[in-house]
Amino acid sequence: MAAIERDAYGITTLSCSHIAQETAADTLMAHLLLLIERGITEADKNDPSIAPFWPIRDFLYTQDGVILSKDRVVVPPSLQHIVLQHLHAAHQGTSSMEQRARGIVYWPGMSKH
Repeated sequence: MAAIERDAYGITTLSCSHIAQETAADTLMAHLLLLIERGITEADKNDPSIAPFWPIRDFLYTQDGVILSKDRVVVPPSLQHIVLQHLHAAHQGTSSMEQRARGIVYWPGMSKH
């Protein structure tokens, strides 16, 4: 987790504990966290909380209340706008910004913003 925080430094000042709090406060994200911790099964395929994450379900795991996918932090909906603001503030150009973001954060549909 410390390595991910180092990689994310400069994109956002969000702490892992803040991300964990927001994950727990969001009903769908909290449910997804529980599903990941108990193990996602085929029976979960029609669960609305897992639907956007179904294609990457094999790469989801949790650490300290934060959901991750391939070492990328899964950003709860309540924090996505903050992450986007920090990404845009870097003035790297769209392709550089998207490439950097894809390396450290994730949420369904993030490239549509």
